[in-house]
Amino acid sequence: MTKKKILVGAIGKPYGVKGWVKINSYTEPVSNIIDYRPWYLEAPNKSSPPIFIEIIDSRFHGQQILALFANCTTPEAACLYTNYKIYVDREKFFPLADQEYYWTDLEGLKVYTCEKIYLGIISAIFATGANDVLVIIDKKKHLIPFLLDQTIKSIDLENKTMIVNWDAEF
Repeated sequence: MTKKKILVGAIGKPYGVKGWVKINSYTEPVSNIIDYRPWYLEAPNKSSPPIFIEIIDSRFHGQQILALFANCTTPEAACLYTNYKIYVDREKFFPLADQEYYWTDLEGLKVYTCEKIYLGIISAIFATGANDVLVIIDKKKHLIPFLLDQTIKSIDLENKTMIVNWDAEF
């Protein structure tokens, strides 16, 4: 079985003269990206398969995460990695508490109302500040707030289903 690779960030511009690169983390908190290893890099044009990269050092510089890769000791070498996407194996994610979920595990779930009406599949999730919102698409697009025990009644990751308290016509 192929390991599932999850997009967790991207490489920004070089930093300094010793080959460091800026890291744009998509994790929450942003510092988690440093603990998820190994990293696999995908070229911006996706013209080649992802490559494994060895991180020999990392640090914070203000609010910015910096990383230093093996065999990358100049700004010119670091520049070659700009805009590469960073992927990690899903199994490297930290375990979560009960009723906590990684977005990647929710995407693709089939969603049904409490009345067993099929709404569609979770195609995306986005944060609004107040709460996360599920984007569910089938014949119709539904935007459902992710509020456990309110709109979200049950989540079954094993069977890839979710039950929501939602009006199918809304």
